[in-house]
Order: sequence, then structure tokens, then C-alpha cells
Amino acid sequence: MKNFLLLILVFVIFLVPVSASNAVPLKYKNIKLKSRIGYNSEIDNWYAKASKNDEEYYTKNSIGENKYVYLDKSGSLAFETDCDYEFINNGKFICYSNNDLNFYNISFLNGEITKNKLSEEEIQSLIPEYKIIKISEFSTLTNSIKIKKHFSNLNVFVLNDADKTFEDYEFTSGNSKLKNYTLNGFVSISKQGMIQFSKKDDLAKNSPWFIILVR
Repeated sequence: MKNFLLLILVFVIFLVPVSASNAVPLKYKNIKLKSRIGYNSEIDNWYAKASKNDEEYYTKNSIGENKYVYLDKSGSLAFETDCDYEFINNGKFICYSNNDLNFYNISFLNGEITKNKLSEEEIQSLIPEYKIIKISEFSTLTNSIKIKKHFSNLNVFVLNDADKTFEDYEFTSGNSKLKNYTLNGFVSISKQGMIQFSKKDDLAKNSPWFIILVR
């Protein structure tokens, strides 16, 4: 209880103006609906803008809100990624999950899909302009973490390395100017202070919240 009251006091003192836009914070092009992507299973290599004449390609389709699948040449269901953002980079099919706060590498060898988490080093190479903060780095007593900010904006990505899910989470502060990115886990901080990463309208014990103190 004492730690909670102290945290509330800190929150009152450090109201944080956070600057972010609704634009997706990744420089990679999200695979669009109806797009065909090609695949060479012999070398596990993906490429964009596949032709109907290509030996192996898949077409992205929607089966509901934020629910996408890939169809093979015959129009049959081939696989789905259960991700919110998908792109091809250097021959790799990479996707990002808002629920998991993680990046994955997708392969489709011998008719079976494999989905493997990228390492922290691999993720950092994809988003070098972002400071990665891992869930395991937050204090187990206060669910908070302190980070330093210098003169320019501080871009932060919260990486999930714990056995948790983060569906419907967002960044908030005592300042209504804060805007969340389309992708959860990403935020750009323009001034020192405190922000909270929590589930929308739900601070129950089964939905933990996290505090970032920016000095």
C-alpha cells in the first residue's frame, strides 16, 4: 500500500507530455490485403510482388476485423500468422503481434508453418532508433522502471520477455495530448516525466500495469 501511494505521488508530480502520432512507427511496408507474396521453400526466401506465374505464392485476405489469412494459388487456406503487422525484409517474412509485444520470423517449409520469436538483438537491428525496454526489467515491487532521456525525443519499444499477454494495452499519462501508435509497445517521449502502460479501463490484478519514469 505504501509503495502504491508513493507511486501515485510520483504520478502527480511528473505529468508527462508525450508526443506520438497514429502512424505506424515502422519503416517497413505492411503487406496489404490482396497482395501476393512469393516464397522459395528450398532456400526459405520470401519476396514481395509475386506474379501469378510464380511457382509458389500466397495472397493475403481478411476473415474479420484484424484477422488475416494467406491463400495458396488454388485459393485454399494455407496459413495465418496471428499478427497485426507483417512485412518482408531481406528475404524474411517478419510479423509483429500487439498481443505478444513480439516480432516473429515466419517460414512455410514442406507445407508446415513455423513461427519463431526474434531475439532481442535481431529486433534491435530492425528498429535501431528505438530503445528496447524488457518487461523483466521493471521492478517487481512497483512495476516501474527509470530511464534517462537526453535532448531529443526518446523512442521506446516495450518488449515482452515474460509469460504475459498485452491485448488492448496502451500508453497513458496525465496529459490528454498523448496519442498511441497503431502498434502497441511503441511510444515517442518528448519530455521528462512518467507514463503508464496498462490495459484500457482495466487495472485488475490479472492485467498488470507498468510505469516508465523518464529522467
